[in-house]
Amino acid sequence: GVQRAGGMMQLLTTHGKMQSITSLLCILYFFLLIDKGSCTRKCYIGVNDYYNDPVTLTMYDQEEVVTFKLIDCNKAHYPKEIVQVNERRYEFGDEAAAKNPNTHWVCSKVPSNGRQKKDCVPKNKAPEWYPHLLENVDYQGCNGGVCYCDNEDGCNSATHISISLIPVLVLAA
Repeated sequence: GVQRAGGMMQLLTTHGKMQSITSLLCILYFFLLIDKGSCTRKCYIGVNDYYNDPVTLTMYDQEEVVTFKLIDCNKAHYPKEIVQVNERRYEFGDEAAAKNPNTHWVCSKVPSNGRQKKDCVPKNKAPEWYPHLLENVDYQGCNGGVCYCDNEDGCNSATHISISLIPVLVLAA
């Protein structure tokens, strides 16, 4: 093992290109070993809500409002990201946490009364149950419709169908 490592080092020092490639591979390997939860920097923020025309207030005058976009969590609290739908005002991110360079972010997807809000949440403000449910393939970080994740950037983007539901869907057909 030691002779092989010594031979590899000699090869690297004699060939500059090999040294560069090996360095790149070592960097990639390093990033693969890092807990991906510590790498979440971007989440989808926004709402899926319904706008009611304040003049008529009829069911036919409702319009769906979808404002989801992928954003750096350190910028999610900016005033330009605020969404107003009728009397409902949606703010995102956390200004105090964004000022701290050591903040670890968690993406959230939270339903409420037929609406859905996606946001960036500081990890220390996320519920304690989410890491356990994130490890479970059946739950994928969700407790009912409330979901938190930090396994990759934008992890709160799609709706996941649980694998355990597939046999039920097949049996129902």
